[in-house]
Amino acid sequence: MRWYSAKKHKPTQYCSCLLLRLESSNGFWFLTLGEYDSNTWRDWEHKELVEFDDYKVTHFCIPDPVEIEE
Repeated sequence: MRWYSAKKHKPTQYCSCLLLRLESSNGFWFLTLGEYDSNTWRDWEHKELVEFDDYKVTHFCIPDPVEIEE
């Protein structure tokens, strides 16, 4: 699993589930599931915007696939 800076990278696939790190203007941060759609960050479940004046996506993570054992 690797974290990417939202300032330097953008996801290669639209509408895929990503782990997002949001940070507020006062330094608090939290993780949420989201997606990248038409140059905007949206909540995975409700499809609402997750960035506001005081909260911005700083990093995103695309989880590694899990190997299937046969």
